[in-house]
Amino acid sequence: MMDIRNKKIAHLTLKIAIPISLTIACIIYFFLIVEREAELENVKMRENHLINLQSSDIDNNIDFVISELSIMSHEKLLKNLWENSNIDVQNNFSSITEHYIEISRHRQLYDQIRLLDANGNEQIRVNYKFKQPEIVPKEKLGSVKITGSLFKTSKGI
Repeated sequence: MMDIRNKKIAHLTLKIAIPISLTIACIIYFFLIVEREAELENVKMRENHLINLQSSDIDNNIDFVISELSIMSHEKLLKNLWENSNIDVQNNFSSITEHYIEISRHRQLYDQIRLLDANGNEQIRVNYKFKQPEIVPKEKLGSVKITGSLFKTSKGI
């Protein structure tokens, strides 16, 4: 009689335990899926925010460079130098260096401002050190490698 009773209890327990276990397993699985989707959405939002910040930073940097180039390209003296290769830099040395000193003092961004000839040789250079612009003496002027991409790109502008 005990065996029949134990079998009935075991059978009843299995009838109740298996559905309850399956229900609990399904509920846990559902919550895991919801949590995973929420975490993925959170990661997507953070990544999109980071991309937007970086994109904005790049846009600001490009705008800044364009602004600087625009300012420099509208300077009458420099524009005349670029458009008319017959103008002698040495005859306009003081005007150009004063202009570079003012840019350096006003902007306080550039370590060096240079005027290069078509071969990459420095004609004028103003260094900005310790919050003071200084004209580099002619004997200390150097040359920029013409193979460098920066010089080639700048020359094309």
